[in-house]
Amino acid sequence: MAAGEPRPSGFWRIVLVFFVDNAPRPLMQLLRRRDPSFPIEELVVVGRRTGRERRILLGLHEVDGRWYVGHPNGDANWVSNLVAAGECVVIRRGHEPVRVSALELPRGPERDAAIDATTRLPDPSGFVFRQANSHIRAVGRYFRLTPIQPPANV
Repeated sequence: MAAGEPRPSGFWRIVLVFFVDNAPRPLMQLLRRRDPSFPIEELVVVGRRTGRERRILLGLHEVDGRWYVGHPNGDANWVSNLVAAGECVVIRRGHEPVRVSALELPRGPERDAAIDATTRLPDPSGFVFRQANSHIRAVGRYFRLTPIQPPANV
């Protein structure tokens, strides 16, 4: 690993597993309903093994008009499902569901901007993401979601 590159951290891996992966769904649903500033939205991803729809609540961040999702530890079942499917459905509050393609972001400015969006979340989430920033940059997996245009009726 070159000097100055982000470094993974066992400590932050454990904290983020607790903080992100074990967040109770009822609490996430409550935040989603009550606090419009918290960008929690629902994604529907097809399971890579079962072919069944899997629903997950996660942070959907908008940066320069583009949508991003990601996992700070990189490894999560929904990430593997999204990679396998290449697309999902986004259900945003007050909007119709949107089918989107998912492109995993390589290291670079666009991925950095998506990660930076997580640090601007309200605390305590924003605080945790700011503190774990180097770890997240080292191992996090982030995706740009682009709406798939429905075929034109001919």
